[in-house]
This record gives sequence, structure tokens and C-alpha cells, in this order.
Amino acid sequence: MKVLMVLRPMAGGMRTVTDQYMTLLVAAGVEVVAAGPRGSLPPNVPGQALEMFPYGRSSRQLVELAASFRPDLLHAHGLQAGLASLSCPVPIVYTLHGFAPSGPVGGLFRILEARVMRQAKALSATSAKLAADAAQRSGRAVSTLPVAVSLPANTQRRQQSAGPVLGILARLTAEKGLDVALSAFARFLRAEPDARLLIGGDGPLAGALSQLVVASGLQDQVQFLGWVEPATFYRQIDLYTQPSRQEGLGLAAREAVAWGLPVVASEVGGLPEACGDGLWARYVPPGDATALATAWQEMLALDQTQLAEAGRRWAHSVAGPDAVSQALFALYRLALLESPIERGKQRLPA
Repeated sequence: MKVLMVLRPMAGGMRTVTDQYMTLLVAAGVEVVAAGPRGSLPPNVPGQALEMFPYGRSSRQLVELAASFRPDLLHAHGLQAGLASLSCPVPIVYTLHGFAPSGPVGGLFRILEARVMRQAKALSATSAKLAADAAQRSGRAVSTLPVAVSLPANTQRRQQSAGPVLGILARLTAEKGLDVALSAFARFLRAEPDARLLIGGDGPLAGALSQLVVASGLQDQVQFLGWVEPATFYRQIDLYTQPSRQEGLGLAAREAVAWGLPVVASEVGGLPEACGDGLWARYVPPGDATALATAWQEMLALDQTQLAEAGRRWAHSVAGPDAVSQALFALYRLALLESPIERGKQRLPA
């Protein structure tokens, strides 16, 4: 099988997820070529850079690439990739990675995405909530495509010597709720004065968040790490937290569970699906700093060994490479063997 993987501009979790999909396909013997903006192309598969704007130019580039590569299908990730793919004479699989933005921009986004979903032979999304929303909007079957995580063989972490270390790994943007985490951490320090908060990642709010840390007097307890290798990051912390206001899934939170970390996250978007409903995960309303600080205290008071073992078992069962590979091939069979999916019937994930 030959798959042309079309990518939109991406970073963070979405970039990691698409790289994992391609790695699994190549390992299964699929011939994969990636197309997208230079910053989105993976290092481990052949790729061709696209000029994403205007869409007519990227569409012509994709048509030329398809003529030379002759793929069996095209797998587009995100709206910009989907729009660029519409002129390509190849069956299209379209995967949604996040909810539409709010306001007038969101209205235009939905109109354009409806066009892509009508033409695609098969639809999928990276969380059940996202799939349900897309199914309602499109009247089409939308599969939930599992998100693979790195399942570490050795999850040994630091030996706790002082106060607990909390961690967040995220793009520094408004929807990630890092301002809420800082407010919660100031409350948490009243009960745990030796606690520390590590924040990995970069983004447009880096400067503003640094100023907020200084203004709150937290500069001795909060450290911004910039980009950091996830395995290195998870080994340094005792609890992972994801205080997002909006989240398609939450890859880092799922990875943290796989590392045996307790997780406290906002009950929003795909985060409950990303982390599961076991003792290892606790959910709070988005934007509630008091509830977040209380949940941290309660989770750290539990038996951490028991939480770690249960969380790792769950992560292996839902996000291992076998489960994700099977879901990808089921989606591709749907696109290749079934003509356009019957409207009004939602296909349940395997």
C-alpha cells in the first residue's frame, strides 16, 4: 500500500501524533510520502514541501506529487491539508485534530471543513468527543482514531527529596490555561511550601507568563524549560497537570499516564478520554484554580505506586502500537473498499 500523508502547519502534540502514525505505517510495510509545510515534515519518511497559501498552488503541487508517487489514498490532517487535497484524484481520508475556533473565524472554519468532509471517503478524529461533533455536523460516520504514545520500558523517576514537583508540557497559548495553573500553584504553596512547578514548551505567551510568575512572586518555585525531551521531563516530576480551557485530546497527559504519573486535568474536550477514568486521573472544571490546587493535594496523598501501575496498564491497553495500527488500516479499508459512507450512520470505533 502507498499512502500520501498531507500535513497542515503544526507543532506540539499534533506534530507528534502524525509522526507516530507515519512511523507505525512504515513499520508495517506501507510506503509513505509526506507533503506539507517545511516545519511539519517528519525526518523519518520522504517528504515534499508545499506552499500552503494560496491553496490553488498547494493543490497543484499535490496533484503533481500524486501523479509521480501514485498513492492508493491520501490522508489529510487538519483543515488546511484537507482543502489543499480536494483537487487530488485520489481517495481522501480526513482526520480532525481539534475543535473549530470560536467566533466568526470558527464559522468560516466550519463551512470550509464541511466541504472537505463531504468529499472525503472516510472521516476520523483523534478523540470520541471530536468524532461525535464532526458526525453531527457532517451527517457522516466518523471513526475515533487512537493516539499512540511512547510506552517506556523503564519508567523510573527521580527520588523525591524535598517538596513535590508538578509539571505541564504544552504550547504556551491561552487555551492551555497556564495562567490558571499559576494561580492554583500560588494556593498550593500554602500547603506545600517546598513544591516546584516545571513548565515545558514554548509559544506566544512565553513572555507574558514569565512576567506573571515574577508579579506573583513565584520565580523561585516555577521554572520554564522551553522545549524539552518528554522522557526527560516526565522523569523529573511527581504529578502531571493539564489545566486547558480547550483540548482536542491531550497527548502529553496520555503520555504522563503511560509513565505512571498521576494526572490532574480540566474536564474539557478529549482530556477525560486521553487520561481514562481510573484512580490515576482527576478532573476539575476548566478555569477553577481552587479546585485545581485541591485536586493536586488529594492526588499526591494517595498511594503513588498503586496509581502508577494501574495507569500504565490502562495506557498500554488503549494506546499501544498494535491498537493504533489496526485502527489506521481499518480506516484505510473503509476509504478504499466502501464507496461514500452512508449518511446518518455513525460507525463505532473498534
